[in-house]
Amino acid sequence: MRKIVVGMLLSLDGVAEAPDSFFGWDDTLDASIPRLIATQDAVILGRHSYDEWVQFWPGSEIEPFATFINGVAKYVATSTPLDRDWANATVVDGGLVEFVRDLKQQRGGDVGVHASISVAQALLAADVVDELRLVIGPMIVGRGRRLLDGLPSIQLELIRSEISPTGYLLVDYRVIRSAPKPGDPGSGTEHVDKPGEASRHRARAVGERGASRSSEAEGLELTHHPPQSRPPTYDERALLPRPAGSGATAHSSLRPVDLGFTDGRPIGALAR
Repeated sequence: MRKIVVGMLLSLDGVAEAPDSFFGWDDTLDASIPRLIATQDAVILGRHSYDEWVQFWPGSEIEPFATFINGVAKYVATSTPLDRDWANATVVDGGLVEFVRDLKQQRGGDVGVHASISVAQALLAADVVDELRLVIGPMIVGRGRRLLDGLPSIQLELIRSEISPTGYLLVDYRVIRSAPKPGDPGSGTEHVDKPGEASRHRARAVGERGASRSSEAEGLELTHHPPQSRPPTYDERALLPRPAGSGATAHSSLRPVDLGFTDGRPIGALAR
């Protein structure tokens, strides 16, 4: 089964929006790019990120990401046709979550989630993400969209960690999924009543209700613990296109200061 891998740049307080406005760079971060994309043969983009990237990457010479993103299969979460063509780019057919679940069952390498906070949040909430690869910067930004806001509880297992010379923390996590309990749907051990069991269950339930009323009459407090509700999932309408911002301009003799895992700003917002 293919893996869904979310890669993001975050501040210490979890802000993932516009990391080029607060992120620096060093050799360790530079070396992390080939490692991130080495196993990926497809990516998922939000519409706003697509509109930004298609203006920048086709003419970029920033390697190795330029060759990777220009040639890889790109699936775009949008409800409207793409305004500009880009090699190997297609619109997600139907709902995003179901599309990704089907994609995971197909043959191929890892699928990267780059640039879109909304897409990453929707897939995390739906429990279809397999790995998180985060670069956490040594700064508190204080404002901006945070990657992990509003998500349900998710258990992670550390795969790899490294601290760069300038204080950036590179961490890779695997999402831990609990095995289905016996009797749960999909566990293969769902209980089926034998002949006569249904009537016994009803009789037992009647007896328990009678005992409950008897206990209440005696002044005992019976506390009911309702089952936990299902964690809310993200409305995929959040993935509809937003107005695109301005494109990035390439310069000569540049180094990347933004890996671009953000809505709106293309990878390669660059500085000397």
